[in-house]
Amino acid sequence: KFASQTQELKFSASEMTDAPDLGALSRLDDEGFRVAYSGSPIKRIKRRRFIRNVLIAMGNSGSVEFIPDVKRLLNDEEPDIRGAAVWALKRLAPDQFLAEKPARVSLETDRQVRAEWNEM
Repeated sequence: KFASQTQELKFSASEMTDAPDLGALSRLDDEGFRVAYSGSPIKRIKRRRFIRNVLIAMGNSGSVEFIPDVKRLLNDEEPDIRGAAVWALKRLAPDQFLAEKPARVSLETDRQVRAEWNEM
């Protein structure tokens, strides 16, 4: 109620934080993430958690425009990201989730990601 806008520049909205393009954010590799968030508190969570959060936002959006990015991230090297991509695909395109599931479950090496595939 009595809060005032901060004068601290680090907390100011930027192009990357004010109405971000989730598709573009989902395409950040490690180097791109480090460059984009250098000097920002966001960098502390590292790419793995950041992209996981982007996938959660995509899944909650209900927007089918994100399906190609979500499907691409099913192949990410990080299990946390793959698991979030499975969850987001389930939310955005249940039919595509079911089509992908048989082949993906048999190839998945991470127990938690396999469990995400098997929920539904």
